[in-house]
Amino acid sequence: MGYKVQKDFHVRYRRNSYSCPYQYYRKKVDLLVSSTTLTIYYKGARLTSHPLFPSFAKNKYSTHPEDMPPQFQNLSPWTEDRYRSWAKSIGPHTSTVIDMLFRSVKIPEQAYNSCHAVLALSKKYSPERLETSCEIALSRGIPLPRYRILNTILSDSQDIVYREKEAAYEKEQGQKATGGFLRGSSYYQNASGNHSASGQVQSSSDGQSSKEAAANGNA
Repeated sequence: MGYKVQKDFHVRYRRNSYSCPYQYYRKKVDLLVSSTTLTIYYKGARLTSHPLFPSFAKNKYSTHPEDMPPQFQNLSPWTEDRYRSWAKSIGPHTSTVIDMLFRSVKIPEQAYNSCHAVLALSKKYSPERLETSCEIALSRGIPLPRYRILNTILSDSQDIVYREKEAAYEKEQGQKATGGFLRGSSYYQNASGNHSASGQVQSSSDGQSSKEAAANGNA
């Protein structure tokens, strides 16, 4: 069936990556795998070999320096700066996740596939939802949030529940903060009634005083 040489000039096999000469970028190659070695072929010609990672290993890279191009950016439109810029446009939590992915590898190109997979979730769902999923993953202390973890959060709608709870909490806190100053319509109705009664009492008192003054003058 063949294995496609990825953007980072590696071939993925059983959750790990093995470098291939950069001239074969985007081409499909064949693998010959023994108990200890993985060998890459193209149309029957041997290209390179790598020690095979043990079955329990995952997200590991075996990279031959000579397989990498002198100037990677001339062969692929994707660069570290482009991935970082994309992440930054989505939000600070997404940017942090992408930074963690780059810091987890020896050379930037090794993180390209992981970064692309994560950032592509912003198209599958939305930039806002991806940002929330990254926030959730980071708040849970996940050492290295990858596509599988973030996609699970999104597909289970955990990010939506998270935002709903956050909104409910902020609403509750807002009511508590202003609760002492909230007055219902009955308060203003009562207050208006009290002012009217007060005015009536005052008017009555003034009328009585005028009558007393007139009586004293007649006397």
